[in-house]
Amino acid sequence: MGVHGFTSYIDSNPHFLQDYRFHDSKLVIDGNNFYYFLYYYCHVRYQFGGDYDQYSKKVKEIFQTLKSCNIEPFVVFDGGYETDGRKLKTTLYRAKERIHLAGLISNGKRGKVLPILAYETFKTTLDLVGIPHVTCDFEADRQLVTLANFWNCPVLSNDSDFFIFNLKAGLIILDYVDFRITYGEDEDTHKTFPYVSSQLFHIEHFVKSVNGVDKSCMPLFATLVGNDFVDATVFEPFFSQLKYCQKSKKNKLIMSKKFSKMVAILHWLKHNHNITDAVESLLAYFSSASKERVQKIITRSIDSYIDPETFESFDLQKYFEGDSRAEAALYTDTCKAYNGTSLPTWFVQSLRCGDCCGFYIQNSIVLHRIVQQTQVEDLRQPSTYVRSERIRKVMYGILLKEDVSSLEEQSLTVKAQAVEEYVRERKHLKKTLVDPVMELPEYGKLPGVSDIPHCSLTRKRQILTESLSLSVDFVNLFSHDLQLIMASVIFWLNNAEPKVTRHHLDAVFVCIIFLHVKARLESSRSGGCLSLLPTSQGNQDETHESKKNGHCDVSEPVSQLSVSESCDVATEKELVMVCNNLSKHHREMQKVTNTNPIEPQITHGFSQLQACLLDTIHLNQVLQYPFSKPCLTKLLNCTFLYNFCRDLHTRVDANHCIQGMLIKGSPLADLFTKMQTAILGAISAEFFQDSASKRKKTARKREKKKAGTVTASDLVDDADDNVNTDSDPMYDVIADCDLNNKFSALLLDNDVY
Repeated sequence: MGVHGFTSYIDSNPHFLQDYRFHDSKLVIDGNNFYYFLYYYCHVRYQFGGDYDQYSKKVKEIFQTLKSCNIEPFVVFDGGYETDGRKLKTTLYRAKERIHLAGLISNGKRGKVLPILAYETFKTTLDLVGIPHVTCDFEADRQLVTLANFWNCPVLSNDSDFFIFNLKAGLIILDYVDFRITYGEDEDTHKTFPYVSSQLFHIEHFVKSVNGVDKSCMPLFATLVGNDFVDATVFEPFFSQLKYCQKSKKNKLIMSKKFSKMVAILHWLKHNHNITDAVESLLAYFSSASKERVQKIITRSIDSYIDPETFESFDLQKYFEGDSRAEAALYTDTCKAYNGTSLPTWFVQSLRCGDCCGFYIQNSIVLHRIVQQTQVEDLRQPSTYVRSERIRKVMYGILLKEDVSSLEEQSLTVKAQAVEEYVRERKHLKKTLVDPVMELPEYGKLPGVSDIPHCSLTRKRQILTESLSLSVDFVNLFSHDLQLIMASVIFWLNNAEPKVTRHHLDAVFVCIIFLHVKARLESSRSGGCLSLLPTSQGNQDETHESKKNGHCDVSEPVSQLSVSESCDVATEKELVMVCNNLSKHHREMQKVTNTNPIEPQITHGFSQLQACLLDTIHLNQVLQYPFSKPCLTKLLNCTFLYNFCRDLHTRVDANHCIQGMLIKGSPLADLFTKMQTAILGAISAEFFQDSASKRKKTARKREKKKAGTVTASDLVDDADDNVNTDSDPMYDVIADCDLNNKFSALLLDNDVY
């Protein structure tokens, strides 16, 4: 949510904020807002996908700063969307805008697109550094406010809705926090202490600054200005009679046309003793015919800001201060499946504790609706999520099985039997219905959510591997930390369209090796500190935690192909040489401009891999982790992937080049060869694009242009290559039905929103 334009209004009037030296306190963090903010605040690159190792490193540094100032953070994430569809319009708008931004980035222009594995990276980093976190059933704002008020501590967020809530200790605004340690002196003891410099917004200070508006009226102010619940144009009869304020030097208000309505609303609210009086006064501006409808709109919006304590759900204070898993198993009736039946306790507990992606998986089972987040990809091609659809179909089959079974005697709507996905199609957002897979050829009928805890580890692994069309024997060739990524790689290669090149695959292998080597060297320099970089001991700790939480048993012997083991065997000199040979691809970013845009065939290939890996991770979560959770910080750095793949395209003998970089004959070079052999032995050569012929074709076209002998077919190819993807998108959702048949739309059930 957010109050439209209110953040800009506060920014333009700094006297509404107070300088705040923050230290020695609990802190409740708006998790969704924070992990998004930090990616850009820390200047982590996103132009080619996610640099997840760098992101995790920066997140650790931020939390180390808080710890140094004796600040105790608690991270609270949103769950799924509310079932009344109140945020669908906003969600679709943001998804369309994201498509537009992805197109801008691809053409070397400005735009920001958060990489799709950032959430999983952030959550895993929290676990590594021991930061407690929780996922609420739906939007977390009210539970977050209740927790902060119970502890009498501030909230950290950029969400303008928190300007409206009555927070006892106020709101620390992310945009105004300096995450560097500053030292001050205590006036009484004269002792120095570390603190974080910030700006605090407190509602008491704000209402005094605007000459005494009753703070109970602030939810109505947010409603009239407009938020994610309300389109402010509903109140046009009121605004047409409202007297707009002029500039006021006395009150230091900076006003523009944009802010004059806010000032006028605040001035009007001053004449009302409380929110009840204000609502009655407001309704007087509307006709009898529209009054009831407007009152419902107002009530729904106001209720989202007031009486947060009455919100019945599990207690966050008890969750953080007591047995978190036991508390997460209470009040499970607040989260129900699409057909209204209660979800199994273990499943709700997993969502709340962060074992499952609350947003993605919960929306699938509760709303039967997913809005896919477009990546930096080739907008001329189908969405990268099309390539991983089979994995989602299996996951949907498990999540929806009990929904469909409980209604099998009734006449099912199409929506009740499928998941509604909003996916990019070129520069548009298209709605499609994805049917679940209810059985697999070799496994048989899939279990439902209630059945998952009773399935054996072997059966769970079979579901995942068969979903990815590979064998358990292949996965067992790799060490546990590599199994999920290698399974995703095989699925990616088998399903990529357009096909990827051998250079894409080689870049993935080298990236994994480089990130492991870099982590090993940094760990050695820091004395093997677990809080900074996980060592082999850290992996043992993660294994123990996985067993404790009912995740996969990884007590089997370590498989043959292990990067960690190869790093153990390699000499320090070899590790340093490999790191030095490859670091430029990790450190430097190719300059992207209008004349030197991103090469779409490279980014699109790796974006398809990320989509496959994301869906594989989610299926692994639903199955209670039959395979170890992948450590993304040691697997993917998309700047490296792009740079290295692009470099390989220029090499006459790419394999010889790679062997040299990895020090031919070293354990790491041998590992690369074995990884190549394992993957290539599991797929056919026809799954690769011929990069050599592609280079020749491009070279021929360049020569023809120089000679002035361009053919008609060349012009067609060039037209395809130069499709403009940075123009404004058409903000229309493409209908997934026959528009010439007036009855075909009935097959798309839209009753949820």
